[in-house]
Amino acid sequence: RRVHGGFNVLMNAEEEEFGEADVVLVELIASGEDDGSATSNQSCSQDAVFDWIRLADKTRCAQIKTVEFSDGSQVRFSEVCIADGGVGGGVWTGSVCLAEWLLENRHLIADKSVLEVGAGVGISGLIAARFASSVVISDYSHALADNLRHTIQINQDLPISRISVDILNWNDFVDPECDRSVIPVDVILGAEVVYMEHSVLPLLHTIRRCLKPDGVAILVLGTHREGLDFFLSMIPTVGLECQEDMLFQELVYRVVDASTLSTLTMDRAGTHFRKFSLCRKSPIGIV
Repeated sequence: RRVHGGFNVLMNAEEEEFGEADVVLVELIASGEDDGSATSNQSCSQDAVFDWIRLADKTRCAQIKTVEFSDGSQVRFSEVCIADGGVGGGVWTGSVCLAEWLLENRHLIADKSVLEVGAGVGISGLIAARFASSVVISDYSHALADNLRHTIQINQDLPISRISVDILNWNDFVDPECDRSVIPVDVILGAEVVYMEHSVLPLLHTIRRCLKPDGVAILVLGTHREGLDFFLSMIPTVGLECQEDMLFQELVYRVVDASTLSTLTMDRAGTHFRKFSLCRKSPIGIV
């Protein structure tokens, strides 16, 4: 077996369960949005669930954790309770895969402007900041943005003057008349940002609006996620083209629980994650 990369994640060993539980929670949050359809009893029940999750998740989120990559690079981060941070509250495997890929292909982002969309805890964007001229790390909520600012501050070894945080709601870009001010970038990064069909077109419109005419979006997506086929079918409708590539033949890494120092080896075959390069012209030869 070929071991590719290899990094230690000082975090809880329940990361696998986090992703599935979080999707369920997001559906619960969406069902309780203030559209006039939720009853007061439903709202009270949802509030009680969120309060319970915050209490149960408090210890995990208070810890500062470290990801150590194959070349010895490290990123420190903290997580956000899933009741507050939604899908971006914790580390997703795809974000670490993207960061590892950036370390191996740093020349593709060297001295370029970079935007990370759906950044979560910002691991990929922080790695990109080592090589890019500027990096904007973005997500959709104030809770995630505040946590990203905190994460930047605890990584003093990084060129933090190159990094900024923005709240970016993809739905703002669906309307062609939207006056949302953006500065187009050379490279857009995203990891596991496709998981539900309803977010596909807002994401694609965001990429189209935020990318320079000769820029490229590099996405690492799970092939097992709902919405991927719809995403691929919708790319031409917004004037973009896509090239799909194998990310790693196999990625083997170790998750370390910081509190107990227990370890768990996790294997991910290359079929679980692939790299998608999007641009306004044929991406062959660009990435």
